[in-house]
Amino acid sequence: MGAIVGGAIVGVCITGLLLFIPIIQFFAPLIGGSVAARIAGQGAGIGALTGFIMAIFAAIPFWLLASAGDGWISSLITSFGYAIFIIIGFLGALGGAIGGASSRPTEIVIKKEKKKKKK
Repeated sequence: MGAIVGGAIVGVCITGLLLFIPIIQFFAPLIGGSVAARIAGQGAGIGALTGFIMAIFAAIPFWLLASAGDGWISSLITSFGYAIFIIIGFLGALGGAIGGASSRPTEIVIKKEKKKKKK
């Protein structure tokens, strides 16, 4: 569980940094979710979960800021929080599934050699 939460926090940081680059900003949640899932490293399903948790972490500041305000500004900030949650949630989960699928450890199969009988 620690790798999932840690990966989600790193994914939020990477997404936040990439949002400042003009062309890359459209793919920032996808890249952040992929990196978060690679850190978690437990397959596509857990990778998608990591990307979704990343979206929750990304939307928390908007919801906290909205709870401090009052009136129409508060509702506007809340709606921004939901929009960010939906957009980053979808792209983060998609990137997480892609990154998790590529980070799954491969199984190594070792075949036992049959011992030759001595004559």
